[in-house]
Amino acid sequence: MSGCKEILSPGVMAASLFQSGAGAGTARDPGTLIQRCPDNPGPRPDPASRKAIDDALICKAACCCLNNPLVGGTNQDLMQGCMEEAFKNADKLLGYNSRYKAEISYDMSPTPPSPLMHRENGQDTTEPSRYWQGRAKEIENYVKGRGMVRRPDLVIVDDPCQLPNQDNIERVVEFKFRNDQRDDKQDAAYIDIAGNPNKYSIFRIGAKPKKDEQGCDCGQQQTPEPVPVPASEQEKQSALGAAGSALGWGAATVAGTAATAALLLSPFDGPAGEIAAGSATAAAASRAASAWKVFRAAY
Repeated sequence: MSGCKEILSPGVMAASLFQSGAGAGTARDPGTLIQRCPDNPGPRPDPASRKAIDDALICKAACCCLNNPLVGGTNQDLMQGCMEEAFKNADKLLGYNSRYKAEISYDMSPTPPSPLMHRENGQDTTEPSRYWQGRAKEIENYVKGRGMVRRPDLVIVDDPCQLPNQDNIERVVEFKFRNDQRDDKQDAAYIDIAGNPNKYSIFRIGAKPKKDEQGCDCGQQQTPEPVPVPASEQEKQSALGAAGSALGWGAATVAGTAATAALLLSPFDGPAGEIAAGSATAAAASRAASAWKVFRAAY
């Protein structure tokens, strides 16, 4: 156990809600926070600011997993598995309505490629397929290992309440840790899924970025973060309710998005948080900062 799932999931949840339009609300049952799907979502950051916030969130997650990876049965570091676990856990906690979708399988035979999602009553849902290998057998002339199914590390969607089809994809993201090798066919397939080379990003973590790659500065996270003690379910629900109030999920004006990106880098602590919270143009950033703190306390 790396601890990154518990550390990161609350922040991924808060970022998803903030980025996808704070017109969303919350509905809680004993174990789940659900993001509602309003007909008219509230305003949200502009595309450049959304990318900056997403990049900051990705790097925070990647740095945690670089320095606190899952450990395999033969003591190998499973950094990719750590990332998948953190983003999938947040998606589950949001009722599979997260903006960030980890390891979705795509049928590459149609144009554009089609996501393999969990089905209920014959209809696709926003939950990734629970057994993509079974769904893959529906593909005509399917042969395992031929690239007929591809699984990007992360897909960021525009509307988390809709399927991760190409017209709803903001970005497809690939993580490369240290000296992981690139694969030209994989890159081409992920561009096909995204629909545009500008909607495909490769992050190199723990080594110098190569051509067309982005990097993350993990120099300040060499000391493993402590694993928080899980709170009781009652304490979690109380904190989740406080987070909803802090974010103003019922109706919020999105502003100060550059400050919000800085907060995610900090994250939501220290001088950047104080500056954003004190700015008249960063009311939404202040709410996000407060939400981060109560989420983090809960988990």
